[in-house]
Amino acid sequence: MHRDMARELQHEIVGNITLFQKLFDKWRIDFNRNRPHEALAMKTPEQVYVKSNKLFDPNADLLISYPYGFKQRHVNDRGYINYNGHLIMIGNPFNGFNVGIKKENDPVSIWFGSNKLGLIDQNLFLIISDPDSYKVHKPRKITKKCYTSLDA
Repeated sequence: MHRDMARELQHEIVGNITLFQKLFDKWRIDFNRNRPHEALAMKTPEQVYVKSNKLFDPNADLLISYPYGFKQRHVNDRGYINYNGHLIMIGNPFNGFNVGIKKENDPVSIWFGSNKLGLIDQNLFLIISDPDSYKVHKPRKITKKCYTSLDA
């Protein structure tokens, strides 16, 4: 929450969510239209705001294109893609994005942008981590510490 807003409104918040929203909207209008800001050379945000000519595309970051030789698959809202009639789990972080599939001789690799996620197991239809994959983590060496008991 904005520090000024919290300081000014913390004692006025009573009622339900509709009243909260009206109070916040009133504060936002006052903050952006009426109050000069030191950081803006004592102008209001409304005075210095310039609307962009660029149109907003909410899906622009979701559509990744792949070069020739790749098949593209859309990751559904459950984290799966359909490949050769089989559902393959890619992972929820990739929901809504496109992934690339590239057949390299026998193995089939799966990519997210320029990052290789791994190889597709043609029998189990699972992603197998590839040694060249970015998400393969080498195990940490853990040393077990032993402490002598004072009771012994």
